[in-house]
Amino acid sequence: MMAEFTVDKQLLRQAFGTASGHYDDFAQLQRSVAYDLLQLSQIQNLYGNVLDLGCGTGFLTRLVQSHFPLARLIGMDIALMMLNKAQSKWAADTLW
Repeated sequence: MMAEFTVDKQLLRQAFGTASGHYDDFAQLQRSVAYDLLQLSQIQNLYGNVLDLGCGTGFLTRLVQSHFPLARLIGMDIALMMLNKAQSKWAADTLW
């Protein structure tokens, strides 16, 4: 039997929104995993629309965009403040 749990999306949204200002300062593991996944990927070409669901401050979104310039990246996150941070950093290259 699997245990059931619920996520308070409003609380989650608030927590990530609050963290958005300093999130990148503490995301070393996330960046390391992003680099490793991209290097291990067998993808040679990526084009068309690509959705980064849970994009946070847009680090991986921007990394993917730099490796696959023909792709049209779309960043989406539950926390509006994370999207605002991502947009302020990478607005020219990605849809938020």
